[in-house]
Amino acid sequence: MEATKFSRIRRLITFSLAIACAFCSSQNLLADSTKPAVQIDLGVYGGKISKLGSRIDHAVVILPDGTTWVTFPVEAEGGLSHREGPLSPGFGFLHISLAGKVISQCTWHMVSGAVENFFPRESGFTIRTTTSLLSLDSDCKLKAELVSPGVGVEATSDGTRLVIEGDKAIRVLESDSLLNQDSIELPGSLPRYHRAFVWNQLLMLRDSAASPCYWTTLSSGHPHVWRTVSCPEETMRLFGDDAIISSNRSTSSTNISVDTLQGGRSHVFSVATTMKTDASMFPFDSCLSPESGRAGIFLFDQKRSWTGAENIAGEHVDVIDFRKGQTLLTLPVTEYDPLLNCSLSRNGKTFALLRGLNLSLFDLPD
Repeated sequence: MEATKFSRIRRLITFSLAIACAFCSSQNLLADSTKPAVQIDLGVYGGKISKLGSRIDHAVVILPDGTTWVTFPVEAEGGLSHREGPLSPGFGFLHISLAGKVISQCTWHMVSGAVENFFPRESGFTIRTTTSLLSLDSDCKLKAELVSPGVGVEATSDGTRLVIEGDKAIRVLESDSLLNQDSIELPGSLPRYHRAFVWNQLLMLRDSAASPCYWTTLSSGHPHVWRTVSCPEETMRLFGDDAIISSNRSTSSTNISVDTLQGGRSHVFSVATTMKTDASMFPFDSCLSPESGRAGIFLFDQKRSWTGAENIAGEHVDVIDFRKGQTLLTLPVTEYDPLLNCSLSRNGKTFALLRGLNLSLFDLPD
């Protein structure tokens, strides 16, 4: 009788411990999801935040081969006073392997200006400064230069081609040599446009929501036929070669949607009322992986005051899986970070976040 009673108590204790262990494991799993697999302090490589132009579009980029490029400001060169000559802004560049090891490292100093756009490729990168386009290899050796390229410059997602906006035509350049590959005349019914968007093969021109968006393909050797699709009401970006991702706000709700070029809506993700979309979330403050259906998006946190007003209480970045309708990762950020960028790998399994001089790579679930 006593043995049976003791056996029941032992089974009860074992069952309770199993539940506790399962709870602990789930808690550890949640904790590990926000723990970076790789963390790099760019200050170790000479990174220094300054007032010489720290904001850089696409400062961190995961390439199709899974390696990561990152650029950041370093100490300027020149005299300590204006009498000794102007300072030359400096920028560091790191190429990082899948395992988080530095493949190459170099520094580039300019006579004047700052890096505005960074377009990496496997064998080097192209930077857009305030005055020119510069193609450099992975050791920061200059390969080609194009002075006064135009108002807007975009790169294909694989980094091999550049799209240069013009008043009468779109120029397509090879990003390594900066040589012309193609020239695409603007549609005759489009007197002007606000900006151009590009993925790998898809090129789109946007003016406003009141007028249609015009799109064509970058395939060379064929006549470029322009087609139209309704422009989103708010900010947008291409989501691969066959879709658009945009923010949609109304009086009652906010959502982020993925729409096809035929006008259909393939995915919708509702934004909580405690959050607010950023006007610059597309095309700037976001990172996309269309092949996996995922996107990293910066959102503001809202808090209602006692007067009923919605005030900004913080900012964070969400990695969203649009196919599953789930948020995979949430990380706090601050809009005051002088460097704030993200990137997603092509398969959607690696998320890179640059906050100031801290670069973190996170592993994401399937």
